[in-house]
Amino acid sequence: MMKQQPTKLPLLRAGEGATLSMNGNAIEIGTAGSKAIVGRITGSYGTSESGNTIYMWEEMTVAGTGQDYELKEFGIVGDGETNQAFEMNNLAAATGKIVRLRIRGAGSENRGQINYEFDIGGGGSGSTISSVQCVGNILYVTYE
Repeated sequence: MMKQQPTKLPLLRAGEGATLSMNGNAIEIGTAGSKAIVGRITGSYGTSESGNTIYMWEEMTVAGTGQDYELKEFGIVGDGETNQAFEMNNLAAATGKIVRLRIRGAGSENRGQINYEFDIGGGGSGSTISSVQCVGNILYVTYE
């Protein structure tokens, strides 16, 4: 009897959520929902095989004052090799830009790692965060 080789599965980080689907022939693991993560672009890493710019980023959280964002302790980091981020329309994103990221899926170009996407709002979509305020336990987020 031949020994079956293990199947490589996409890596999922704790807290991102996962779905498990079995159809009798295969098990599919995916992410649940499209939870938005606030991140700061830290630079570009190069381009993917499909020609899209790969961005590095770090997860941010609302600062104690509620007026701004700060680096999230033990947050997710996209270093170019893992947790790659792509701008949805392949528009240029400036280093330091605060953006909302969502899980795009597992990429074949980066060995099944989770990919993220963001929209810098070049078309006036209002997806770039410009300020955050907390007033009376209500969080107000303003977009450009």
